[in-house]
Parts: sequence; structure tokens; C-alpha cells
Amino acid sequence: MAARLGRDEKAAEDLLEGLVDAGLLTSTGPGCYQMHHLARLYAQSRTGSMGPAEPVERTDGGEPPTWGLA
Repeated sequence: MAARLGRDEKAAEDLLEGLVDAGLLTSTGPGCYQMHHLARLYAQSRTGSMGPAEPVERTDGGEPPTWGLA
């Protein structure tokens, strides 16, 4: 996640914790985050999608992200 944000790990964690403090994410464990269900519903309503997200093929060959946004 830090690389995607263009920040070091500490800065990325601080950013994610700020979203937790704002109630937009919930922490599901050390370094794992999940979008708050109301924020997810709002985002889905804005995109017109109410079903599960389509799978995305990784093109970087790396492991799935560990930050766990679901």
C-alpha cells in the first residue's frame, strides 16, 4: 500500500489510521483495514454497482496486498 501511495510505510499507516479515526475504515487487525459498510454502500451507489467487485488481475506479479481492504 505504501508504494501505491508513494509514501513510506509509516506515512501510509498514519494515513490509514486517519481514515479509521474518521470512521471511513475499520481496523481488522495489525496492518489490516476494511472499508466501513456505510462508506462501501455509498461508493457502490456512486458507481451504480451494488454487487461484489469484479476480480482484478494483478499485473505486477506481486502478492496480494496485506492491508486487506474489502
